Amino acid sequence: MNTIDAEELLRAKLQEIGADGLMYMDEDGCGCSLDDFMPCGEISTECVAARKVECGEDCDHGEKLDCHYEPIGHSGQKGGDHNVD
Repeated sequence: MNTIDAEELLRAKLQEIGADGLMYMDEDGCGCSLDDFMPCGEISTECVAARKVECGEDCDHGEKLDCHYEPIGHSGQKGGDHNVD
């Protein structure tokens, strides 16, 4: 019998709903993509499904970022920041 761990289940569900990854819902929220999933090594109840938004000149994050994450279904929340190297 094949087993599926929680990370695999979460990743599959995020893909199913069209999410690009997760973001942590706090003031300094971080975000992670499905390609670099959970680099912190843990999941929090504060992590929510999110879409990646490419930053341009109009991005209001106070620093130069390549992208940020915006929660799916949580309007008005600050997006998690993410520098892409």
